[in-house]
Amino acid sequence: MLSVNTPRATSADRGEKPEPVWKDPWQEGHGLGVELLGRFQGRFGSTNDLADSEQRAGLGFDLGLWLRLASEYAVGLVLKRADLGSLALTEGQTTINAGYASTLLELGGRAYPYRGKNGEIFLGLRVGMAWQDVDATGLRPSIDLQPAQPFSCSDVSGPGFALGADLGGAVRLTRPLWLTGGFAFDGEHLTSERVGECVAGIGSITALSFGGGLLYTFDLGSESKVAVRPSRRAF
Repeated sequence: MLSVNTPRATSADRGEKPEPVWKDPWQEGHGLGVELLGRFQGRFGSTNDLADSEQRAGLGFDLGLWLRLASEYAVGLVLKRADLGSLALTEGQTTINAGYASTLLELGGRAYPYRGKNGEIFLGLRVGMAWQDVDATGLRPSIDLQPAQPFSCSDVSGPGFALGADLGGAVRLTRPLWLTGGFAFDGEHLTSERVGECVAGIGSITALSFGGGLLYTFDLGSESKVAVRPSRRAF
């Protein structure tokens, strides 16, 4: 007996509409992303050559709001907080133990030279303002041959100019959620003069950091997309 293979009926043959292909609003260029990163940062150079000891590394975080109106680029606002390390200094009867940190508020832009369905790579530039805060304890010499007096203080200075660059990437975890991370290079113009009523500031720094975190995206609607390539007209 001969058997005849008959083709299976497709959804189109049955009059059913095919399921629409999902397009990621973030990669399509009409998305809003909220990004939170944790970072480990180290700065170059010494704050004070006379310091007994100095720590040049610390932890920090980035909180960013990114608007992606084209698949090729995004613009955003970034808040960065970083521990700049500490130093210990002894001069005669004076001893100082000071810890430093900075807070940055920057405008940024990102370009995406590689974009895949489940991953992408970006290059970024940032510019903005930096504030320095110091928290110090120690001993200060007193007058009239009295013993040195303990002190503690904290204060803030700024803002100064800040400039940064990023190299990073992201891997999709779910449709709206990405695992993101990368390297960052930051330059901050901070004062080395006395900070308020406390101790001398850390001065201008350059720092390299790396970190990772999460990016959660929202759909703004296709009407918000900006076309960056001219459309071709048929004549």
